[in-house]
Amino acid sequence: QEVFRNEQRVTLSLTRLAVSASGQYRCEVIAEHPSFRTEASTSPMTVLREPLSPPVLVGAREIYEPTELIKIGCQPKESIQGYHKPSLQWFLEGSKVESEWVSPYSSSLRHGVFGLSLHVPGEQIASAGGSLQAECRLTLGPHQLSAFKTLRVRVRMISYVDNYHSSGSEVTGQVLLLGVMIITVLV
Repeated sequence: QEVFRNEQRVTLSLTRLAVSASGQYRCEVIAEHPSFRTEASTSPMTVLREPLSPPVLVGAREIYEPTELIKIGCQPKESIQGYHKPSLQWFLEGSKVESEWVSPYSSSLRHGVFGLSLHVPGEQIASAGGSLQAECRLTLGPHQLSAFKTLRVRVRMISYVDNYHSSGSEVTGQVLLLGVMIITVLV
């Protein structure tokens, strides 16, 4: 059904399409007499059963240890049938993750379920201050949707009290430490 027309453009509205209507579409314009010049352009169109949803993060935890290899999966919310599959990408703090930290997966139990897992060494997050923003981005044609997770690693605090050693007696070390604390409070 035609919804708009002017000298530069004609807009059509296609409703109640089946998934099988996905494919290459061609628009052809023919000039009037005397030239009858023809111009054409093609573009793919994907018809989905449901509106596109943000991806789902699988296996994420609230906090990790610095010695762990952090593993998180990302997959479309619903399985997408047909040959038009969205692409998935991982980003950390807005930068695309290197390929050695990601790996694709698919589920043999549920047809059409595929994903991209992220594998980040906990030390990487600890060295960045203990937390990083992870983003999984799903792209299908011009559409992009994202899911976010803040990855947190338990950061160990260095205790100077535990590491204090004195050549004198244990009591001398505690008195000196107590003196440092009092000076810090008075200043």
